[in-house]
Amino acid sequence: MQDNSDYTALALAADLTGNVKVANCMVERKGGRELLTMKTKHKEIPVLLLSAAKRHKQMTQYLHRKTKTKLDAFNQENSHHAVLLLTRCITAEIFDVALNLEATYS
Repeated sequence: MQDNSDYTALALAADLTGNVKVANCMVERKGGRELLTMKTKHKEIPVLLLSAAKRHKQMTQYLHRKTKTKLDAFNQENSHHAVLLLTRCITAEIFDVALNLEATYS
């Protein structure tokens, strides 16, 4: 289920609270992993982008660990998501995720 901006409850938790425990509860529920890569009508994956943009370091780290197991999340077709996440992580000084992205996609 998504709101009018196509954000899921997980995306809103990542954006507004940065609460990893809440995110973990959502992700670990049946069907919760699908929330990690749900796209908006603009084909964006908001979960990671929102947490990084708000400088929620622990949330970004958690969501990155969970999302990278979804093999198609940042494939060649979706590489712009990885580039945008890399930029936001550098801006937010979340360098461990930025380095992991760089190592994975270089």
